[in-house]
Amino acid sequence: MVEKNRMRMILSVILVIVSITVTAQTFYIDPSGDDVTGNGSADYPWKSLYKACQVASMRGNIIHINPGTYVENTTCLLAPGVSIVGSDAKKCIITSTSLTTQFTAIINALSSEGTDGNQSISNLTFDGNNETIAQAFNIRGRSDFSIHDCIFEDFNYVAVYWSGRGDVTDAAPDIWATGNSFYNNLVTNCAAYADGYARGALMIGGMDGMLIYNNYITQTGRPAGENGWPLKVWVNSGYVRGVKIFNNILFKDDLTNWDFCIEMDHVSGVEIYDNTITGSIDTNHQSKGDYDYSIYIHDNIIGPSTPQNSAYYGVILEFETDAAIIARNHFRNVALGIMYSCREGSLVSNNEIYYNIFSNIGQANGSGFYGGIRFIHDGSRDFSVSDYFVYNNIFEGNPDNKPFVGIEMNFDMTSAQNVNIANNIFTNFSYAWFWSNRGGVINNLNMENNILFSNGSNNEPDISGGTPSNYININNTITDPLFYSSTNYHLQEGSPGIGAGLSLAGLTSDFEGVSVNNPPNIGAYETLASNAVPNFVSANIEEESPTLIIVSFDVSIDQIIPGTSAFQVEVNKETVDLSSIDIDGGTVYIYMVDPVYLGDLIAVSYTKPESNALRSIESVEARSFSHKPVANNVKTSASENSSVTILLYPNPATDYFNVLFEGEAPPIVLCRIFDLSGGIHSEMELPTYAPQRISTRNLPANGIYIIQVTSEKKIIASGKLAVID
Repeated sequence: MVEKNRMRMILSVILVIVSITVTAQTFYIDPSGDDVTGNGSADYPWKSLYKACQVASMRGNIIHINPGTYVENTTCLLAPGVSIVGSDAKKCIITSTSLTTQFTAIINALSSEGTDGNQSISNLTFDGNNETIAQAFNIRGRSDFSIHDCIFEDFNYVAVYWSGRGDVTDAAPDIWATGNSFYNNLVTNCAAYADGYARGALMIGGMDGMLIYNNYITQTGRPAGENGWPLKVWVNSGYVRGVKIFNNILFKDDLTNWDFCIEMDHVSGVEIYDNTITGSIDTNHQSKGDYDYSIYIHDNIIGPSTPQNSAYYGVILEFETDAAIIARNHFRNVALGIMYSCREGSLVSNNEIYYNIFSNIGQANGSGFYGGIRFIHDGSRDFSVSDYFVYNNIFEGNPDNKPFVGIEMNFDMTSAQNVNIANNIFTNFSYAWFWSNRGGVINNLNMENNILFSNGSNNEPDISGGTPSNYININNTITDPLFYSSTNYHLQEGSPGIGAGLSLAGLTSDFEGVSVNNPPNIGAYETLASNAVPNFVSANIEEESPTLIIVSFDVSIDQIIPGTSAFQVEVNKETVDLSSIDIDGGTVYIYMVDPVYLGDLIAVSYTKPESNALRSIESVEARSFSHKPVANNVKTSASENSSVTILLYPNPATDYFNVLFEGEAPPIVLCRIFDLSGGIHSEMELPTYAPQRISTRNLPANGIYIIQVTSEKKIIASGKLAVID
């Protein structure tokens, strides 16, 4: 009997292995395939993703997409356990011409809560057809689902709509989605602000432990007031826990309806770090739950690279905020660093703000708006603060257009317990470095060992409305902190902040990760200016030199020049060739072989080489850095910013289309028709004096094509054309 049971077990295992081997197949689609006669094999592929999703429904199946453009006009239903893999993200394009209705996606992956997806989407481009297609993905209820190494561009409402819930109820899921990830993706112009509501290019909710990293997400492509947010945690009212958002570049420059790059609701244990964010982080309802913190925002660069006339914010915390940690961030060129937007009954408790740099706070137009940290209300007189800690930060207002106040705790605050402000530097605030007209409701206000310089109210705190109970205001210094420079906040020899801080439990490393001394320095750095590591400040490309990246450091760089292999430049997620490096003062000049154009997304990285490393004139070597955004100020488009434009009609086209030339076009031009993967399908000379009719019968398939017009080997105009049956 024992032997029979053993044999049955062996046979069962064999059957399972055979079953997996039989069902885990790879299916293929190709522009030349056929959905009727094909069988999905490499030799006889299907033509559409829709057909592949119909047939490839067994767990372990892979849909392999060959190079080409696929026009999917019926939503594809992706089964759990089935992955979609492109052979090349630049050459495998999925688009549509008809899925325009909001909430209608090219791909649906819909399941009940707790479904194990165990699947991925990778190496594909999803094209929204000039903001006409609603969205690429609608995902619900699935865990262990990843989207990576993809390109999303020009969707009308959303690129990826992703919920842990299986329905549309605004509540936390009963079974949270786990193991999901979104990484190495390039997302441009995929979020709308319409009907009074902002969408996110990536919208999520109901996630436990999701990872969002190494993405470049920008939202700048629409008229003012119509751009949504790069990332919005709001599906089913958000509800995320343990989510990590790191190593991303997020950019938004439309401030008409707020400046949010990240908007979140109902968060616990969320960590946001090592990102470069042009725009604000806005979170609502922060509670730590079973975690050590509700939200931990650290080691980010937050704010635009240059001073702005408009009001950029840094971090906005709305409603209750329990156990938030904001540490080692560089807030730059924002009007207001941290804002608490409280409601009736809101409690801000156990918040820690330490080792941040708030540089050049305020607006470039001299409006005086606003400052470092501000508590405001939303129509009520009933919020309170307890156990609030602000340690070892640098708050520097714009010296030419000083902002109003360093820290404000005013108006509708009904109580504040145990507020601690120590070891900080406050400089260049026009009214006061600290202001409260609710002094009588504050108990245990401790202001110790701060440096206060060039602030209003004679560098004294402005407190009215009663005297705080148990008020300590001692050992504060009113003198110049002696920063190294206007962009480098290390202390020089002789600074009053050296070794003059309070020793504080739990603070072990400074802004740079250097171990804290006992006693520590005042401010954000333990290292003095003479031994400071050169820090990356910013990078940009100007119109007059579209092959030159100008990288600024906060100290002068020695004339030892690394080889080009020490640097990596990515343009639209593709590594480009470099020709040479040069150094002058605190600037490194990186020359690219080919120019960039208007709208290109650029990032630069530096890996310290074994020899000829970047170093200061004091011979302190610069650290390696990765994925720093480059401000692209080039105004010239790939079409040479020509005055010539073309009108393509009808669009979509069936049997033919017309080309109408507008502007000062040469009498004869060369017209080429490309698919989105770069393959050329037609080339002809055209006169420009009248509309020209072009047949589509020689094009291999329906899809999106690029119509490119050149003269004397220069591109003078281009446009997109959709071809349908």
